[in-house]
Amino acid sequence: MDAIPEFKSMSARMRYAWEQSGKTQTEIAEHCGVERQTVNKWMPPDPDTAANMPLGENLRRFGELTGFNTHWLLTGEGSMRLDEEAKSPLAVSKTAQLLQCLEMVESHPLLSKVDLLPEVKIELAKRLQKTLKPDGSVDLSKLIEVIANPYLAKPSASGKDTNNEVTKKEKGGSHASKRVPDT
Repeated sequence: MDAIPEFKSMSARMRYAWEQSGKTQTEIAEHCGVERQTVNKWMPPDPDTAANMPLGENLRRFGELTGFNTHWLLTGEGSMRLDEEAKSPLAVSKTAQLLQCLEMVESHPLLSKVDLLPEVKIELAKRLQKTLKPDGSVDLSKLIEVIANPYLAKPSASGKDTNNEVTKKEKGGSHASKRVPDT
């Protein structure tokens, strides 16, 4: 049995799904209700150059036609193929929630002004998804924690700050501080 390849980007996963399905880009475009050139932008020969990605219904239709799991296409996580696990109500709900978060990222007034790579948008959507309350609203305190998490210092086993720098007062009674390496 062949090993399942790993893909770094959504575009690469979509290209793989398309190649495995045997469908033409024209068939995919017709099924998704878009132009063939749009499908070509979703899956360029060099996946790192993808400038566009399908969202919501287009991604669901793409997965349906190719037989691939929408959540896997988005994240590379979970079952690759559309199987019973991927069709379970919980999996469908999680994927729908992630797509909703992705649409929130795409339509945000500040983020829509920035040319973010598709993978960055997906990562932001995954972080946003972690902050949702059961009613679908965002828990702001959790949102701040999730966004700030990569920047927060975590103490090491020795109890020292792992940022390798600490703020210390300069000698001479000055209230100014300077960054000095942790020893």
